[in-house]
Amino acid sequence: MRGRLSQRLHSLAATEASEQPQDVFRVQSSESSDSDGMDAAISSKAHRFLLWKFVLLAVLCYIDRTSLAFAAIELQADLHFSSAIYGLGASLFFIGYIVWQVPSNLIIVRLGPRIWLGSLAVCWGVIAALFATIKTAAAFYALRIALGFAEAGTMPGMWYACSVFYQPDDLTSAWSLVLVGISASQIVGAPIASLLLKLDGLLDVRGWQWIFIAEGFFTAVFGIFCLLSLPDGPETAAFLTPAERDRVAERSARHKQQNAAGGTTLWQQIMKAVGDYRTWHLTLVLGIGNIPKYAILYWCPLIVNGLLGGRDTHKPEAQGEDKPDSSLVVLLSGLPFALSAALVALNAHHSRHTGERRWHCAIPLAFAACAMLGLALALASGHIVLALLCLLFSTAVWAPDSILASWPATYLTGTAAATGAATINSVASLGGLAGPMLTGFLEQRGSLSIAVFVLSGATFLDALLAALFPSSSGDRPAHHAKEEQVRYAFLGEGARTTSDLEPAVRSEEA
Repeated sequence: MRGRLSQRLHSLAATEASEQPQDVFRVQSSESSDSDGMDAAISSKAHRFLLWKFVLLAVLCYIDRTSLAFAAIELQADLHFSSAIYGLGASLFFIGYIVWQVPSNLIIVRLGPRIWLGSLAVCWGVIAALFATIKTAAAFYALRIALGFAEAGTMPGMWYACSVFYQPDDLTSAWSLVLVGISASQIVGAPIASLLLKLDGLLDVRGWQWIFIAEGFFTAVFGIFCLLSLPDGPETAAFLTPAERDRVAERSARHKQQNAAGGTTLWQQIMKAVGDYRTWHLTLVLGIGNIPKYAILYWCPLIVNGLLGGRDTHKPEAQGEDKPDSSLVVLLSGLPFALSAALVALNAHHSRHTGERRWHCAIPLAFAACAMLGLALALASGHIVLALLCLLFSTAVWAPDSILASWPATYLTGTAAATGAATINSVASLGGLAGPMLTGFLEQRGSLSIAVFVLSGATFLDALLAALFPSSSGDRPAHHAKEEQVRYAFLGEGARTTSDLEPAVRSEEA
């Protein structure tokens, strides 16, 4: 009897012991499910209450930055600016843009997204509107530098704000919508500028002045709206419940602990990135590529104007009655950028599908170089239709953008990947400084066809450098490539410090 009772007790104890881990697992699974559900709810609310503001802010940022190109025809004619003055002014934007990147990233952490992003938008809106008042080249130069300072912190600031509210996996898809806004700005900017040019003479204000006044005013108003509506952080996000705010704070604390527990020091990770020759190889590819990109961006309306019968409007003797309608020229100038947006999307999709990078960069660049060579020859010989077609296809130079932005993640991990991407894009911005300035200098001292010929040579060199990148680092399985390209795509005009990349880095390490 006692033996049977003892056996029964042992059996019950064994059963309880076997069931206990399952109960614990069920509790842990339930907690995990609740956390995932809360994270999904936080991301959904951030989409509805936050993300659309960042998309519109990105659109306004790039419209204000590039509105100079659409105003260039009438601005040069009225102010008698030479091509060299115009090209230098377009390039000077990048001085402030490069210098103020890192300080802006540090300030937003202290002030929060509401104050910093809202203040930046108001500042650059006012500066953009002040372009309507310029009379001298010195004022033109000063405002372009000031605009670069004002816009420098916008993209990394929005990235920082998104990284607070989104989990790494959700962050990639959310930021891709901001990138869509950047592409859309190039497309919608042309028809908006075309309509504003038709206001020429209203209130004794020239059409090119209306472009700066209207776009700057709308940006400043939206900046005030951001100051009133954006949260300082999760603790002041009215669209979240108290439990959701606590969840965001918990995630941030956990991420900081994970970063502190990393094996190598920050300095070792930085040296790993900077000391890798591939980092500087990619810096050359992206930097040289920026030369023709920004040259085309700021000179496209002037090229179209010349092809449609307009003459060199910076020369007083060329201001005749036969010049084409500026609003039509600006409208047509938006077509190449619509094609470039489509090429970026198609090229990135095919690269993600195949997991191949090198030739998805080199081939479009070589094609763009051939188109620019054809444009130079057509400009020299006066073949208008051929020149317009070549100008259209020259925008293939933008096709590798998202692939180039993802490349550091193929040979670097953790903070090293963040540092490598930041180094590449910071130094490569010098190409944007060189492109418009070089084009203006060559056009004034020779002809526009010579300038385009030089841009073609730079693009051929860029294609060669892309093709020579080590294939073992450039190609990855397609499922890895898809994640990395979206994750790092924001760096084309985005972050410049390692802190901006921490959410992406955490996802990569996981």
